[in-house]
Amino acid sequence: MKKIKKKKKNIKLVFLLLIIFIISLIVFSIIFKKDNKYSNKILGKWTTDEVTVYKFNDDNTGELILPLSKYKFNYEIKKDSLFIDFEDSKSEDINYTYTIKDNKLYLKGKNGEFKFKKMID
Repeated sequence: MKKIKKKKKNIKLVFLLLIIFIISLIVFSIIFKKDNKYSNKILGKWTTDEVTVYKFNDDNTGELILPLSKYKFNYEIKKDSLFIDFEDSKSEDINYTYTIKDNKLYLKGKNGEFKFKKMID
């Protein structure tokens, strides 16, 4: 009799721990997804004039694409700030405040304000 009660108690404990684990995974997923909501919106190609193109990949890399050259970079997003770190040390790294609205990317930094439109691949 004691063994059956102990076994039922162990099953309840395992079940409770499983539920706690599942809830923890769900909470972690929500927090992680919320943290990346900015980067998900910025993925893809953006242009100001059909000549200058910023391309943002989902692995936090990208390229500034110009007619005669490409400049690879890594980027990081924290809230409404976009940090671009070019691989080429001759290129100046850039920090922007950014917003995305109606498929338009607005960048504001020390070198001015820019409006990009989303390109369709």
